[in-house]
Amino acid sequence: MKKLKAAIILDSLKIAEWQKLALEEASDLLDIKIILNCKNTNIPKKIIKNSLYYSLNLLTLRNKLSKKSNYKLSTEEILNFKSNLISSRQCIPTEISNKIVESNIDVIIKFGMSFIKIDDSLKNIPILSFHHGDPSKYRGRPAGFYELLGNADKSGIIVQRITNQLDVGHVLAFAESKLTHYSYKRTSENFYKQSQFLLRKALLNLKKNNLLEMKTNGKDYHLPSNSTVLKFSTLLFKKRVDNIIYGTFFEKRWKVGTLNFNLDLRGDNIINASSISDIPIKDNYNFYADPFFSLDGSKIRLEALGNKSGLGDIIEIDVEDNDKHKVLLTGKHYSYPFSFLLNGEEQLLPEVASHSSQKFFNLSDKKKNLIFIKKLEDKRILDATLFFHDNVWYLFFGELESASSKLNLWVSDTVNGEFEEHPSSPICISPSSARMAGRILVTEEGIFRFGQNNNRAYGAAITISEITELSKESYDEKICGTVKIDDCYGPHSIDINKEKGLVLIDYYTDEFSAFAGVRRAKAKFAEK
Repeated sequence: MKKLKAAIILDSLKIAEWQKLALEEASDLLDIKIILNCKNTNIPKKIIKNSLYYSLNLLTLRNKLSKKSNYKLSTEEILNFKSNLISSRQCIPTEISNKIVESNIDVIIKFGMSFIKIDDSLKNIPILSFHHGDPSKYRGRPAGFYELLGNADKSGIIVQRITNQLDVGHVLAFAESKLTHYSYKRTSENFYKQSQFLLRKALLNLKKNNLLEMKTNGKDYHLPSNSTVLKFSTLLFKKRVDNIIYGTFFEKRWKVGTLNFNLDLRGDNIINASSISDIPIKDNYNFYADPFFSLDGSKIRLEALGNKSGLGDIIEIDVEDNDKHKVLLTGKHYSYPFSFLLNGEEQLLPEVASHSSQKFFNLSDKKKNLIFIKKLEDKRILDATLFFHDNVWYLFFGELESASSKLNLWVSDTVNGEFEEHPSSPICISPSSARMAGRILVTEEGIFRFGQNNNRAYGAAITISEITELSKESYDEKICGTVKIDDCYGPHSIDINKEKGLVLIDYYTDEFSAFAGVRRAKAKFAEK
């Protein structure tokens, strides 16, 4: 793929860590020719009015990902300049603009300067800029602040081709980031982590002249006053206390059950909890979760959390007689027992991220000879889900540090061969639907992917996305439905047996337990 000739705008040759990562992710698309080094970016500050915000900023928005360092030069030409000020907007001097045009630059990436006024000579060169916020709801700044204050579900991130109006440019890439409602620092780290993957997506869309249809008419926010920061800090403190109390004395009481299949895959489904036939939980287990049907539909495989160990076993239960069960995997933490067919035999691909790289084994092999997924040996991956389509194997998975908000896609011609990252990966960047919630479903209506909605509570519901484009070169999906349970949280995993007309799901309620914190600590210690 032909690279774009790029210029990067910086302030005093400084670049943030997340910006460096974004350039690295997009390195296959960029040929950086020029560094536009602005020497006089100076954003006016109202020290008295916003003093508490600036203190908050030091403790939160300034973190390891936003930390700036000197840009490491290689062959780039540096064009130093002082911007002209026109009605408080910075403008690149004419002589610098002329050099940009003469160098046949294809794209300018803005990592410096403040609000730019674009002169006529640069109007035909796309200037790409990040904005941390969903412009249909939150324009202006500071990033993530008003979303937390307003108790929003999530935060938006865009890369846009800027115009001379604030945050109303043409959107080229969009992602969503998880809000940690008791921590502004974690919230900011979340949106900086997700930001690194957006530049590449924006450049791909720029090449295709593919603009996203998004409203950009949200409220224009400004730096908060001291009284607003006090209100904000009090709110987050209360939520932090609530989170500590929950972690110490409450735990999710997961259950697995079946119900008749009548889901609308392109609609919002609310399941009545009374319609679920629960599978009885054995006395030595605390809960059941992550259920899958065996490929012949005769068995249910699931994660069973041990009362004493705090670790998950994979057990197999007879569909017709729930009292018949056997343990398939134990001793370490196992979950998400996805299975697939290979050479006419069923293989188990369980989640083993807490202690191993991803592997699978033949269920008919009593010795359980393990086969590792090639090229992923150095990764700890979650909820690995294989899908065979048009003679290609597609592997959907999350990674240990980012699974709740980022979904990866890798491909291979054979399961035993080497997997490679798909050109569109990551294919979903959103806590609403990124983490896999079961196998890919193929029906006469289309191909559907189930994703966990982790905006707030973990595993609170499921988002249905229709896969509209799938090949080794491209991937696209669109959200088309949801699945929720009344009076409970969930489902967080789903599997459908079309032949039997059954849906298999898990769900939970929050229950008080004096030993909840002890069990959490014990499980973490055991995993180490």
